[in-house]
Amino acid sequence: MVVLKSSKAIGSFLGVGTHVWLEVKDSQGVRHTFSGAKVYGKLRVFKDYKRDHDKPAHRGEILIPPPQGVSQSGWDTAVLQAGYQVIKEYDQRLKFSGPFPFLPSYGNCCTIVNAIVQTAGGAIPRKRIKGLAVGLGMGLGKKRVRKDVLIAKMTD
Repeated sequence: MVVLKSSKAIGSFLGVGTHVWLEVKDSQGVRHTFSGAKVYGKLRVFKDYKRDHDKPAHRGEILIPPPQGVSQSGWDTAVLQAGYQVIKEYDQRLKFSGPFPFLPSYGNCCTIVNAIVQTAGGAIPRKRIKGLAVGLGMGLGKKRVRKDVLIAKMTD
């Protein structure tokens, strides 16, 4: 099962910023999480980040179903593999910007979540979560960061 989870972002502007992460349960029922966070001005990609792993999703959850023709176990495996690929490709390659992930060479936690789901061949359903999750494609501007745009940002 693949679930996008959300909570209040630490240090968010006026308390409206939202941090998102993916939680995936593998075939043995083990939970894995993937997210992006700011470390010394760079966007780091984390697997099983302690702050995410046991954090309650106070701002909501979105179940991300498998693409048509893909089994649930196949989808879970694809998302796990995509998470590892995104870590290799994107970790520390972008600068962090919570409110402006669309600027050249910038991204946030939403950028990472989108990249993982797109790399696995899926899409995040258009459902609302509480707060402001800029870059998820469901809030102000409704602009979603696409993987091809993300790759172009890294080569600029």
